[in-house]
Amino acid sequence: MFFPEVSLLKEQSRQFLILILIALVLCAVIVGYNAFYVPEAPLSEPAVTIDAGQGSAAPAASSYLHDRGKLNLNTATAQQMADTLPGIGDKTAASIVAYREEHGLFHSVEEIKNIKGIGDKKFSRIKNLLTVG
Repeated sequence: MFFPEVSLLKEQSRQFLILILIALVLCAVIVGYNAFYVPEAPLSEPAVTIDAGQGSAAPAASSYLHDRGKLNLNTATAQQMADTLPGIGDKTAASIVAYREEHGLFHSVEEIKNIKGIGDKKFSRIKNLLTVG
């Protein structure tokens, strides 16, 4: 005894299962793609900076950091300079601020070499961290 309805039902069921399988594979591909997709984001200054000495988080100060985190010699305080620049302590940072107050704004990063305690060697270590705005 042959029942064509049963044969047709099996074929439709098989096609339905294949469609379900294709849909599942497409969903897996989409989910997998989104799991690893990272949209291109600009690398600007961090929203939070961590002070390694104290381990506390504080908001980044955008008024003295410009151009991808460079310290602006014309707006930074002595404390910000001492905290940000390697090899620059409180005394030298205070000298930088005093020079700025006496001579006006810095016109170039190289002008910082006019300050006592900052020679070519120290300047070469910090020049990539500086800007004049």
